[in-house]
Amino acid sequence: MNAKKICFIHHYEWKQSARNCYKVCTKCGKYNELSDSPHIFQKEGCSTVCKKCGYVSKTEHTFVDVEGKCLRRCTVCGQEEEIAHHMRGRSKNGQCEQYCTRCGYTLPGHMWWVEEASCFGNRYWSSPMCKCTVCGALNPDGEHKWEKIQEGNYVNIKVCSRCGARDESEMITLEEASRRRALADAERDEAMRREDAMSEMRSVGIKC
Repeated sequence: MNAKKICFIHHYEWKQSARNCYKVCTKCGKYNELSDSPHIFQKEGCSTVCKKCGYVSKTEHTFVDVEGKCLRRCTVCGQEEEIAHHMRGRSKNGQCEQYCTRCGYTLPGHMWWVEEASCFGNRYWSSPMCKCTVCGALNPDGEHKWEKIQEGNYVNIKVCSRCGARDESEMITLEEASRRRALADAERDEAMRREDAMSEMRSVGIKC
């Protein structure tokens, strides 16, 4: 059985939590209650640090892109972070090639990818397309961009706006489409009538 350590002279070091600072003896582990106090924060470079215990509450870098590299660097502390390549497609010596417009990194192969913008303005790479944006080669594993069209008396014909592929698996006649819309409208109206009736019953104290 281990004997409990006893200190005649404590050797305290600052410890930390998100809310306060406190001292603990490094020899026996005694907690110094009188030392327990709120952090005193000060700015050190890009970080907000407690000057007593060293607790870092937050770090906010000011990054800028480094010209000619897929890298960004903090203008305050110099910390660097890699960023994603900004790839584009081109034909070189009769072959498709992908290249980074920032750093010049190249990758052989078709350019299946397309850059799109989100509703927040951020840019991202979509899933691989069905057609190379450089040479027009078809990608059997790529995703089509379907648009539904009408041809003659038929609707719900899907045509890919990128490569022209067709999918007629959901094709129906105009008459059938009209019948389905009427059925859906009737079901919606019936559901609304039931909900109105139940609301009226609840308003007069009838449980339903």
